[in-house]
Amino acid sequence: MCADAALAGEWATAYAYARRVRQVRDYQTVYAGPGRWYETAALVRAGEINEAAADLARFGEQLAGLGLARRYQTDYLRARAVLAETEGDARGALVYLREAADLAAALGMRTALRAIYLELARLQRDQGQGAAAAASWEQAQQLTHVLAEGIPDPPLRATFLQAVPLA
Repeated sequence: MCADAALAGEWATAYAYARRVRQVRDYQTVYAGPGRWYETAALVRAGEINEAAADLARFGEQLAGLGLARRYQTDYLRARAVLAETEGDARGALVYLREAADLAAALGMRTALRAIYLELARLQRDQGQGAAAAASWEQAQQLTHVLAEGIPDPPLRATFLQAVPLA
């Protein structure tokens, strides 16, 4: 629910869901669902940076203990990028996002890779790296078209193609 709200731009609602999850999470069971990084982003946007960092550290410890959970490392790296950017470390955020992109590509996670490229394009643009931002944007566009090819319904495919956010 947190990810759904965040994707809709409803960050106050995303924060409420992130808080609720934090209240019931016991850290004995690993929750590493897709979009876990949205919880970090929601907490950070609400100003709870220390809480977001502590939660992310525990998540990282859990992932380290799993060994084969490489897929979930992408969410962890994206969350690390959110924290790094919040702390004024744009270079560090770019490193985390590039690492997440490399891992997503290696694992064939095209939908996640598309989202990571869009985030890379935004951050690169904000850092004055116009050429790199354009390249990341182009990679996201290419993936969008690859993903759209798998949608058999033409109106739905057209809607999907129009839904790519501007970086």
